[in-house]
Amino acid sequence: MATSKKDMKRNEIVSLCVFATISLVLMIRYSFAPTVLIIAVFHQFYWRRRGLPPGPIPLPLIGNTLSINMRNPAKTFSQWHVLYGPIYTVWLPHPMIVMASHEVLKESLIRQGAAFAGRPSGYIWSMFTKDSVHGDGIILCEGERWEQIREFAHKIFRNFGLGRIQMEERITHHIDYMIGHIDARLHGKQIKLDMEEPISLCVANIIQDFVLGKWHKFGDPQFRMFKNLIDAVLSDVASKSVQLVNAYPVLACLPIPALRRYRENGFALQRYFLNAIREHEQHLEMDGEPRDFIEAYLREMAVQKDNPHFNVFTLALASGDLWTGGMETTVTTLRWALAYLLYYPGVQEKCYEEIVKVFGCEQPCYARRKQLPYVEATITEVQRVVNVLPWAIPHRTIEDVEIMGFFLTKGTVVLPQYGTVYYDTRYFPEPEKFRPERFLDENGYYKKKPEMNPFGMGKRTCLGENLARYELFLLFTTLLQKYEFRPIEGEPLPSLERSEGMTNVPRKYRCTVIPRRSLDV
Repeated sequence: MATSKKDMKRNEIVSLCVFATISLVLMIRYSFAPTVLIIAVFHQFYWRRRGLPPGPIPLPLIGNTLSINMRNPAKTFSQWHVLYGPIYTVWLPHPMIVMASHEVLKESLIRQGAAFAGRPSGYIWSMFTKDSVHGDGIILCEGERWEQIREFAHKIFRNFGLGRIQMEERITHHIDYMIGHIDARLHGKQIKLDMEEPISLCVANIIQDFVLGKWHKFGDPQFRMFKNLIDAVLSDVASKSVQLVNAYPVLACLPIPALRRYRENGFALQRYFLNAIREHEQHLEMDGEPRDFIEAYLREMAVQKDNPHFNVFTLALASGDLWTGGMETTVTTLRWALAYLLYYPGVQEKCYEEIVKVFGCEQPCYARRKQLPYVEATITEVQRVVNVLPWAIPHRTIEDVEIMGFFLTKGTVVLPQYGTVYYDTRYFPEPEKFRPERFLDENGYYKKKPEMNPFGMGKRTCLGENLARYELFLLFTTLLQKYEFRPIEGEPLPSLERSEGMTNVPRKYRCTVIPRRSLDV
């Protein structure tokens, strides 16, 4: 149930009263306390917040952490947007400036993108980057190293044919393998199936082919182990206990289960990529086309021997960033897409009819996607309504900057909130409703909205955006071309409740998978 503006104001007053009551009790109990407490209250509720955009009153030590709906953070951020406007401050538990409208995001991330291109350092990140001040890898890096590694990764993507037919051939190869596996399970009949495994393995194989030059077979225990590690890391990193340790690293000495798991699993992932690099080093060839990203990077290391930014450790982190970024959001989006199609069979049927009209029995191809406006609109509407990344990775100002009348000093942490935009009624009327037609114009053509940016904006736009778009389109169209997905008779529809974590992951569900009859075209 949504919290009203009146209720949120009341909650702030209650927070203030609680703090004041505690202060009063201490003043009565301890004779030296009055002056200290008066200073503390003044510091907490005025001095710390002066000059910052408005926002909810923070509690001592924990800030606004307890006020956030961890299953749907965007809902809380949207409520604060109504109360405080398009730019406001939250304390998690340190101040973080939230950019909560398309206009503010455009101004900060595009028009002043260079000033907002930094990444904040924190205990939970720096433990994996050898405490480097400017981070390492791609996602958690900034400065000269980030610019060089990102530019090199772009170059490798281009050389591997991303955006051209070579990449599409790689993708369809792994999709065909997935379809063969599903068909073997069906034997021409309908079955109850959890689609997470085939989708996850297919997407993982695509990105592993690109990054590591290898892929897994269905049932491979190494893949399941690897997937479980990533799922656990993304779940634990967003937990309140780990975020509290990030704010107060001294707490790391305490036996906190989520922190222990996060640390162990994070280093296990790092070792996985370091081992893969060692295997590549043993069989490295300098001639011909590189097999994958790791081999291309190792060749560049040999050329740039004196460049400190090209090293094995940075390669391991960059490989992990590409793998995680290319895997999690795509798999999650497709799982949500099938879940929503179970709720909206009419949408599924319209997509199927459009796919059959354009491709018939032929393999769908990305080049003809504009002939499938309703399919594109459906995929985009899934991305909007689900908002797979409720916790966008924060930015950091690398210089003093003014934004919408507020002066932000160098080092200010900024949180882009795309989910707030996706549920803003100015851009998307009746945002709670799943309605693909909102992305079609009056003539039925796909209509791109500038407020819809599932891959981010500005200098920190997702490096693998083109690959993800290929995967989403080709997997979605192929699955609907081959199968019909229905709810399991006698069982409830899948829950649309989100799971807590860095990504909005659907809860596990099964559906009835029915093979489509051969099309007479």
